[in-house]
Amino acid sequence: MTFSQLAYFADIVRLGTFSEAAGENHISQSSLSKQIKALENELGVFLFTREHSRVSLTEHGQIFLSFAEQTLQAQRTVIAALKACTTAQDRHITVGLIPIESTYHISTLIAEFQATLSEAANIDIYEESQQDILTLLDNEVLDLAFIRTEMFTDTASYEIFSYRRERLACICPCNHPFAQRSAIALKDIAPEPIILLDRKSGLHHLGLNELSKQKIVYHISCTVGSHSIILKMISRGLGISLLPQSVLQPEEDDLTAIPLWEDIYSEISIVRKKNRPMSPIKMQFWSFITNRCAIEKEP
Repeated sequence: MTFSQLAYFADIVRLGTFSEAAGENHISQSSLSKQIKALENELGVFLFTREHSRVSLTEHGQIFLSFAEQTLQAQRTVIAALKACTTAQDRHITVGLIPIESTYHISTLIAEFQATLSEAANIDIYEESQQDILTLLDNEVLDLAFIRTEMFTDTASYEIFSYRRERLACICPCNHPFAQRSAIALKDIAPEPIILLDRKSGLHHLGLNELSKQKIVYHISCTVGSHSIILKMISRGLGISLLPQSVLQPEEDDLTAIPLWEDIYSEISIVRKKNRPMSPIKMQFWSFITNRCAIEKEP
């Protein structure tokens, strides 16, 4: 028994003749008759009584009609639900963020993208550490992500587009002796208790690599998971940090950013896995973000 056979049966009942049902379904009358005969053989009963050119239901046919109508309605309901699900998935975008949103206002870019659409996309945002974001990208949970790429060079597996480049600074309290300087060298901050983002962060390794490169003996007093906690700890006199100057917000007026003599840059980039099929809405989002970044970089 097939859905096609049920549909043919229902059409014959509705139209009253085999010939009209065959014409509506664009098949020959003999082919339609074979399908109904196969259905009757499977059920072991006759479904129709033939009277000249028209047909009527037998008692068994009347019982079977209720089943056929319910089954065909269930089929239509399932197909509609699956199409709705597919449509939603086609408009679904997953974006990964390291904890930078408050600094780089990526949500503004997303809002601007949504404003260009006649029907809004469904965008899920995952805010995780750099290491966890890369795992999600590799497992194709994420469509694209904003990560730090100064130490990420896997161009064979990922397409990388630069979003923003910033120079690291020494973040310290305004009443710290360093605050009186116009610039400071890494060797000068080595004796200070240094607070860094945890080991899952790209900034953690960027800072340590520069200190190690100069063979500077340093003291890491604490590692934490977010910029905001680091800034609160610095405000309480628990140490200093190496971070992009942009992490300082206007309300943090008790802290200051002192430029480093060394040129140490952190780069935020948009990345996606190469050769991964993407729906039109995902490609549209990627193009919007990369084009907007390119425009903002123009002199």
